[in-house]
Amino acid sequence: MSCLHIKHLTVTFETLMGTVVAVDDVSFDHESKETLALVGETGCGKSVIASSILKLLPDNANLSGEILYGDKDLLRLSERELADIRGQEISIIFQNPTLALNPVYRIGDQISELFRVHKRASSKKSKAYATSLLGRMGFKDPEHAFHMYPSQFSEGMNQRVLIALALALHPKIIIADEPTKGLDDQLKEEILKELMKIKEEKESSLFLITHDFDAARNIADRVALMYCGQIVEIALSPDFFDEPFHPYARGLLKSLPSHDFAPIPGASPSMISPPEGCRFHPRCAERLEVCSHEMPEPIKKSGRIIRCFLYR
Repeated sequence: MSCLHIKHLTVTFETLMGTVVAVDDVSFDHESKETLALVGETGCGKSVIASSILKLLPDNANLSGEILYGDKDLLRLSERELADIRGQEISIIFQNPTLALNPVYRIGDQISELFRVHKRASSKKSKAYATSLLGRMGFKDPEHAFHMYPSQFSEGMNQRVLIALALALHPKIIIADEPTKGLDDQLKEEILKELMKIKEEKESSLFLITHDFDAARNIADRVALMYCGQIVEIALSPDFFDEPFHPYARGLLKSLPSHDFAPIPGASPSMISPPEGCRFHPRCAERLEVCSHEMPEPIKKSGRIIRCFLYR
């Protein structure tokens, strides 16, 4: 059973340099209760997909396609209709606590406000909920933490606050956009464990946006790989890491320190003027003649989705 259907999503940005095609005709389903990891290099469009789901994009963004949640197309909803879904049905954990948290409001007030606005809880109950949630997120003295400001916490603690904010209303879908970025290995492990624990308890779905392949391997049911605005492979996590199909996937895994540490030659193409044909063909050692002038369409192959002429 799918809880989110993304169909032919395209997102462009008008800039002084030209039109940036950040997401190009992306389609996938996010299954109920599953953890789906969207992986790829920085700048490939992962975070744009995450922000598109709740229409949290700047004014110069243009979106087309469909993002279906139940019987609703989220791209067609008004801001007021989306406000009822954000946090309660679908929540997002942003990757930068410094920008996401209000520096002039106490941590506890930022969390308890959710309960007052969405659950119409009293101030006393809202504070109790917020304090309990801070305790759940590892704050040893949640009463004291409630009265502190973001500037008084470390980046790791503020990341926990963002997770608390996202999980406060028990959403059905949790979008985690690089939740472990910049954290040390121990804190990464703690954050991911807490995310998975709450996901399982509340029977939520987790959409993990990350460039951390170890995190994806450890917690994801399925992995979707992006390159230059397109999804080039979707597979069960064990299949993807044991036997990746797409040449980009194989090259990317070989470039990791835990493997051959052999980087892919060349650089990611421009999102303003991507190459004709397959986006990856200028860097691909297995390219065919057709790859330079024709775009491969996604097909189903051996239980996965692959965008590559090698599997036609």
